[in-house]
Amino acid sequence: MRKMTIDEILNKDGILVKFVEKKYVDSFCDGEIHFESLSSFIDKEKIEGDTVIGDEYEGARLWNISIKRNFSHQRYVKTTLHLDDEDKRRLGVASFFYIPYKEMDVIDKSEKAARLRLSQSVIEYFRNFNKTAKRIPVVLTASFFYEKMKEYMDDENSRTLAMGPVCYYDENDSNFKDISYLELAFRKRNRYSEQKEYRVVYWLDDNDERYNAENYVYEKIKNLTYSFHNEESLYEGLVKVTC
Repeated sequence: MRKMTIDEILNKDGILVKFVEKKYVDSFCDGEIHFESLSSFIDKEKIEGDTVIGDEYEGARLWNISIKRNFSHQRYVKTTLHLDDEDKRRLGVASFFYIPYKEMDVIDKSEKAARLRLSQSVIEYFRNFNKTAKRIPVVLTASFFYEKMKEYMDDENSRTLAMGPVCYYDENDSNFKDISYLELAFRKRNRYSEQKEYRVVYWLDDNDERYNAENYVYEKIKNLTYSFHNEESLYEGLVKVTC
């Protein structure tokens, strides 16, 4: 198989960033990934009032319809295409930040390597996101993670359904193409677009009556070479890419 050039890599690949609690870093790097049900994110907003991680419209495509009542007033009706409530409880999600290389600034580049810098807006978002939790940022190459996860997904015993970037949409736009049922787990409103989220979607164990959360070890992604950054080195925004 032909190796990609540095320009091809910069155009097609990127990094995934996961902020992990310090006590879970070792287990995460051994391949243990934590999944939470879609419904838990709905509850975070509806019950806890959390509008950063929480989203009452998880698993749905929302659009607002305006109805003119007279010449001076309009009434807005929210309409949704959504997953069944039971599937929202059973679908587990593991989330990462996804930053494509093409959205970074190129500092310098040769035939075999490039040095890039994260945008200031992404750095500031990371700072604010991790201000209270103080988790450890773990960085890995998106394509490498995808390849290893795809190997696992091809296993007939896998409960992993899909993975990829989240698509953000304007809730006032009703002109959208047909969305498959599972794709609804990858749709979020534009207000969340700064999260630049990448998801792995997985069926939680039917025996878990609470359908709350599950940890699962993906044997085939153990011993991945992760790039570790302490908080301040990540906030410097420097990323090195080689081919």
